[in-house]
Amino acid sequence: MTLLTVHEVVKRHCSAGEQICAVDHVNLTLQREQMLCIHGPSGSGKTTLLLLIAALLQPDSGEICLEGRPLAQLDERARARLLRRQLGLITQSTRLMPRVSALENATVKLLLDGVPPRRARARALPLLARLGLADRLHHPPEQLSSGERQRVAIARALISGPALLLADEPTAHLDSASSIATVQLLRKLACEQGAGVLLVTHDTSAAALADRSFEMRDGRLRRAEPADGLGGDAADRAVGCAADGVAGGGAGGVADGAAHWQRR
Repeated sequence: MTLLTVHEVVKRHCSAGEQICAVDHVNLTLQREQMLCIHGPSGSGKTTLLLLIAALLQPDSGEICLEGRPLAQLDERARARLLRRQLGLITQSTRLMPRVSALENATVKLLLDGVPPRRARARALPLLARLGLADRLHHPPEQLSSGERQRVAIARALISGPALLLADEPTAHLDSASSIATVQLLRKLACEQGAGVLLVTHDTSAAALADRSFEMRDGRLRRAEPADGLGGDAADRAVGCAADGVAGGGAGGVADGAAHWQRR
């Protein structure tokens, strides 16, 4: 079964008294163990589409289905469960809890879902180690680099074993080498869990790592030109070097309100 289906989705909002079509009849599909990238300029509708897929916004028309189930059928409690269990959401700001250790930040989704703290920590430890953070477990965000904070956010998103990982500009504050390493490791860890990845970015080098890449402009989605050989199998061959770069240190809640992110 197709993991994600977006069919003829439209989302409009009002800006300065004018109706803007942020997402204009968008169609896409995503399978498990596949990474799809959407890139484009600010204001093109990328993040609005991501928030629609996360069920944090409702489309004006069209349908979004996760594993065959329409998201429009979910009530508020079911949407909250979806975010805790089936979706992993990563934003560029990381939104880690201040003055709380990396280990505790990584476990927050499990704790909210009623998992005992000891079991949650046991699940987080190997994931954080894979992300090169074994010696940073007890450091709060204030004592971590930008790259380390982003890796804690990746661990938090992946810890529940989600079916779909949504990443909104996860490399925005990283240098180019760390960006590639982070996206490669994100892809590897997600695929090991059988998850699909939808990556939204301005970074064309990160976009080149995807199986499929789309460009979004004025709310419309179109297939981008094939990447320079870094998607699919070529990306897998590069994972080892990228993961080594992250593990070696590299360089280096959910959005407060959906309206803040629209048309980004």
